[in-house]
Amino acid sequence: MNALKHSFKKRERLKSKKEIASVFSAGKSISKGGVRFIYNTEQKDSTEAKSLLKTALAVPKKKIKKAVDRNLLKRRMKEAFRTNNSGLKTIATNLNVKINLMIVYQSDEIALYTEIEDKIILLLQRLETIVKKQNA
Repeated sequence: MNALKHSFKKRERLKSKKEIASVFSAGKSISKGGVRFIYNTEQKDSTEAKSLLKTALAVPKKKIKKAVDRNLLKRRMKEAFRTNNSGLKTIATNLNVKINLMIVYQSDEIALYTEIEDKIILLLQRLETIVKKQNA
């Protein structure tokens, strides 16, 4: 069995309206070529067993009109995030930091999976360095 497990389980999803509102109101933002990460971090107790990285995905109807295309982009973003988020998960676990992350697609065109994956990998690396600096 593979030691590095890629997952995007229900407990790893950002679903609470309260948490999503706090990400948009108090969160910071980084972006790269049509993909934006809006995030906020907070220090957590070591006794709390919930997931330390919660994520939600959004593709605005204003940018991509057809639901079929919005769902396609969400699937592509979810897969790119799911397969590349292990570094951010380990940093969150080691530093005991809770990260709420909203991934928003901002381009008007439907991008290929490889383009989306490259942007998400770059943004994840940037977010890892930011979280390390904040909690060093």
